[in-house]
Amino acid sequence: EASIASRNTTESISLLDRNLLNLQRTVEESRLIPFSKLVFRARAILRDLTTRYSKPVPLIVQGEKLQLDVGTLQSLEPVLLHLLRNSFDHGLESPEERTAKGKPSQGTIVLSLRRQGNFYQLNIQDDGRGIDGQIIKKIAQEKGMSLTNTDTPADILAVICQPGFS
Repeated sequence: EASIASRNTTESISLLDRNLLNLQRTVEESRLIPFSKLVFRARAILRDLTTRYSKPVPLIVQGEKLQLDVGTLQSLEPVLLHLLRNSFDHGLESPEERTAKGKPSQGTIVLSLRRQGNFYQLNIQDDGRGIDGQIIKKIAQEKGMSLTNTDTPADILAVICQPGFS
């Protein structure tokens, strides 16, 4: 009888363990949201900017079907939308400027999300004018910021990421 009780206990513990793992998987999956939800908001903001400023800009998205934890997606949203607006406002030239430079009249913004193991890599890229280090340096100096060196791309990034720069 002790053997039967021991076997029943082992089977019960094993069943409980499987149920807990299934519950954990269900909870984790219920917290996942497709990146496309955030992309939908990004497209809406870009559409509004395009209409308001008559500067058509297609958004190319890669990784739209990847899923992110709801908390991560909520934290990422304001940052992503700010970067998207900056790309539109400061990176991409007007259709007239682009044509004068021999570029297509429409600029393009590419948004890509890739998963690398437990990490995600988010990239936002536009085919605009780029960043003028001298203008960035001048703005930082006028604002009395501690970092003003813009000799390298890493220096420029450090300057523009200072609190209060933009």
